[in-house]
Amino acid sequence: MKARNLIIIVVFLLSIFYMAYRIFRNANIDKEINSQLVENTVLLDVRTAWEYNRGNLPNSLNIKMSDLRTVNIPFDKDRVVITYCSHGMRSIKAKGILKKRGFTNVYNGGSIDDLEPYFKIDKNN
Repeated sequence: MKARNLIIIVVFLLSIFYMAYRIFRNANIDKEINSQLVENTVLLDVRTAWEYNRGNLPNSLNIKMSDLRTVNIPFDKDRVVITYCSHGMRSIKAKGILKKRGFTNVYNGGSIDDLEPYFKIDKNN
């Protein structure tokens, strides 16, 4: 009986954690993405190279999240930048890092699935 109760508690806590994650992620996706999809937009994929090579948005640039603080960013600080990743958490952090580095037009696109309706995903398999 104790093991069953423990399993119920764990499942309940995981459900609460997942719901909180989804609410936080959705609250941090920039809603004006659609209006920012202009010719001069940089789609910045902050996933690892391995993740990027498994599928990415066309014409996107891949700089993994852990490198954003230290690498030379190859575009102007006034360009419109939309960050994205696999689940939306790294893109939130990436937006903050870029803002701290002086980039002024940065938007959080969330996950690649959130942006998929706007683009055809390039499967590089």
